[in-house]
Amino acid sequence: MDEVRYQMAPGWEEKVLKMSEATVAQLCEDITEDARRLAPVDTGHLRSSIRAEKDRVVADADYAGAVELGTQHTRAQPFLRPAAYRKRS
Repeated sequence: MDEVRYQMAPGWEEKVLKMSEATVAQLCEDITEDARRLAPVDTGHLRSSIRAEKDRVVADADYAGAVELGTQHTRAQPFLRPAAYRKRS
């Protein structure tokens, strides 16, 4: 069997890194859009607090965790996890 050799072009690592960063940023934007759409709305503060950062999605409302996970007094109304699950594939 003949030996096959590949030579990578100079700078390929940087190109791959930039492409993967762009992909992650777009994924975070997509998840942010879905999370905003799925978030329950009373005053709109929770929905407006959801934003994409460089490589993550953040909900800054003080009560975001309580809404997402529920408490002993209120049922969970997940919005971040379902948004992320939709983008798994």
